[in-house]
Amino acid sequence: MVEKELKTVFRYLRNYPHLKYIDINTNTIRDINILENIPYLLTLTAHTNKIEDISFLAKDNKLTYL
Repeated sequence: MVEKELKTVFRYLRNYPHLKYIDINTNTIRDINILENIPYLLTLTAHTNKIEDISFLAKDNKLTYL
């Protein structure tokens, strides 16, 4: 989903909890909290966005494989 002018990480991603790789580079995404519902995520590439909060990464049992 690189350079697609995305403003959000779509809620439908929660329907794919076994995703392992997500690349959302070069968009205008501010909130990536929906990704906490993808526990098997190994690689998240999200540079060149406007992400404001990544505190969900500190929650217990969230993104344990990241």
